[in-house]
Amino acid sequence: MDLRRNANPHIAFGVGAHRCIGATVAQMEVMTTAAIRWEQVTRYRLMRHELTRDRAGFDVVDLAVRLGGLHSQVDRSGWLIAAVRSTGAVRTDALWGTRELVRSWTCRGTLHLIPAAEYDLWAGALSARETRQRRPPSWYRTHGCTAEQLAAITTAVGESVDADPITREELIRRVVTHLDDPELAEPLASGWGVLLKPAAAHGLLISGPPASGRSTFVRPSSWLGRPVRPLADEAATKTLVKRFIDLNGVVRIEDIAAWWGDSPAWARQWVRHHRDELTDVTVSGLPGFLALADSVEAVGVDRPALTEPVLLPMFDPFVLAPFSHRAAILPEQHNARVFRKAGWVSGTVVSGDAITGTWSIAGNGGVEIVPFGDIGAAQRSRLQDIVVAAFESIGDSVGSVSVQH
Repeated sequence: MDLRRNANPHIAFGVGAHRCIGATVAQMEVMTTAAIRWEQVTRYRLMRHELTRDRAGFDVVDLAVRLGGLHSQVDRSGWLIAAVRSTGAVRTDALWGTRELVRSWTCRGTLHLIPAAEYDLWAGALSARETRQRRPPSWYRTHGCTAEQLAAITTAVGESVDADPITREELIRRVVTHLDDPELAEPLASGWGVLLKPAAAHGLLISGPPASGRSTFVRPSSWLGRPVRPLADEAATKTLVKRFIDLNGVVRIEDIAAWWGDSPAWARQWVRHHRDELTDVTVSGLPGFLALADSVEAVGVDRPALTEPVLLPMFDPFVLAPFSHRAAILPEQHNARVFRKAGWVSGTVVSGDAITGTWSIAGNGGVEIVPFGDIGAAQRSRLQDIVVAAFESIGDSVGSVSVQH
């Protein structure tokens, strides 16, 4: 292979024929393939996930932009994702107080905190994804409705919420009354809000502040005090997908599909349409990866390893995606301890370039840290300090912090 050297001496570019999906032989272009090591990718990800640099100036809203939302399926997790990436108190009032954040179903249909200022961006991309959905008959049987009923539910939800928060029970009552279809009450009340997610995707519904521990919903335009004008699909989706790729350095097509909650066919089409902005990459000899053409050099830079452990909460984005990176940061024998049943993702400890332990809230309210191997007394003490600082920054506290030997 004819090798060239780029301005970055740590990354090699080989010239070869690139197979463009769906193209004829005559349409194939000569592309460059960058050769990068997993060590470089992982340390780039740690840097882009804001886990290595001075964190004094980081704000929770800014982090929600950088990380593509803060996973909030478990309320505390979203705030802890911000806490481990910042110093000082996390502005938890940015959600229900100043309304700079919005809580809604986004990537993969899971709850995230996203910037209110970017709600139109997300609504544009999510609405387009929802419009592409082709649910099989078995899906409708499982969830107790027909395609026509789901469309009617989506419209009714948009007409049933306003600025005043209402509980899920009240929302269901209004929708059932609006449609004069009491048989929909049970499927609307079951599951993880599956039948409400299309309305959220179309910008008709977001979470409201909890009422006596129960979830509530509001109309986005009323809650934010402005019209919601979803951005055009192409521009909105492109912005979010490029952020995802840049955040992680290199990805495979399957990673894009899994992160966004869409089909591999859609992801392949997206890549084909944006080929001029992407570069093929091999990672430690493994082909099939893509990087943004304007950031691939940064991915291939040699960076130092972490000098102290990092505590990551449940569902942290560094651990969650891309799927193709997991083998590089997590020994296979520990997969089940991190990625648990029913889609739960454990809190983790990251040391050097790898996940080296898990942590969880104990029954007594304390925190239990379980390293995968032996660690010294100094590191045990440091982990305990990190836990206490993270919880204090979100206005919470923990009892005892134990580290298993």
